[in-house]
Amino acid sequence: MKKTIIHFLQILTVALAGLALAPTSANAKHQGNLFATDNTTIREFEPDGTQTFFAAGLARPRGLAFDKKGNLFVAVINSGAPGSGTIVRITLDGNQSLFASGLDSPSGVAIDKKGNLFVAGGFGTVYKITSDGAVSTFASFAPFPATQLFGDAFDEEGNLFVADAVNGVIYLITPNGTVSTFAVLTPGVDGLAFDRDGNLYVSTADPGDGRIIKIAPSGTQSTFASGLGDCRGLAFDLAGNLFAAGHGTNLIYKIAPDGTASIFATGLAVPQYLAFAPKDK
Repeated sequence: MKKTIIHFLQILTVALAGLALAPTSANAKHQGNLFATDNTTIREFEPDGTQTFFAAGLARPRGLAFDKKGNLFVAVINSGAPGSGTIVRITLDGNQSLFASGLDSPSGVAIDKKGNLFVAGGFGTVYKITSDGAVSTFASFAPFPATQLFGDAFDEEGNLFVADAVNGVIYLITPNGTVSTFAVLTPGVDGLAFDRDGNLYVSTADPGDGRIIKIAPSGTQSTFASGLGDCRGLAFDLAGNLFAAGHGTNLIYKIAPDGTASIFATGLAVPQYLAFAPKDK
C-alpha cells in the first residue's frame, strides 16, 4: 500500500509539473495566429486563413504589438483630435483595459526587450510608455504636415526605426534617443518589419505601385515585391513569410521569402497593421 501511494504521488507530481509548464488554454488557442486592425475591429487569422473577430467597438485602431506574456497592445486614434489617442491592452481571453492616454494620433507600436512600448504618433512624436503606463516623449519631429510618423520596429541592437510618410524617410533612433536618417525613399512609406537576417522591409502607399522595399543593414535598397497597391502594416511569421495589410485593397497579402505574393485573406474593412501572437519556445 505504501509503495502504491508513493507511486501515485510521483505520477501526480509529474502531471502537475506538466500543467505548470503548459500554456494556458487562452494562450494556446491563439499562439502563432495573425492579428490585424481595420476601421473598428481586430481580426484574428489562423495559419489556414480562417478568420474570426477578436475585438470590436474600437474607434479607429491602428498599430498593435504583443508583449512576452501574450498581452496585445493596440493604438487607437479615437476622434483624431490632439491628445485623444489611447493605447488599449487586450488579454488573449479578450479583456480590454485602458493602458495609456493623451497621445496624438498614435499609429505604429513596437515593444523593446524590457517591455517598454514605443508608439509613433502621426503628429511627429515618438512616445515611450513604460510597463506601468507612464508616458514620455522619446523623440520629437516637426509636427504634421511637415512630418507624419506611421510604422516603427526594433532591430536586434535595440535601435528603433520609424517611417515618416510625408518625407519618405526612415529614421534610426538609438536607445539613448539620438536620431539619424537611415534611408530616404519615396513619400508614402508606412509599415516596417525586420527579418531574421536584419534586413528591414518597408511598405509604400502608392496605389499604382504598392512596393515592398527591402533595405539591407548596409543601407542598400531593392524591390522585394510590387503591384500590391496601398499597403500599411507588415509582419513576419516564423517560417519567414512576410504578411502585408492591403490598406487600399481590403486584402492581406502573404509574400514568400522569394518575393512571390499571394492573397491570404479577403473581406477586410481598410486593414491597417499586423502582429503575430507569440508562440511558446
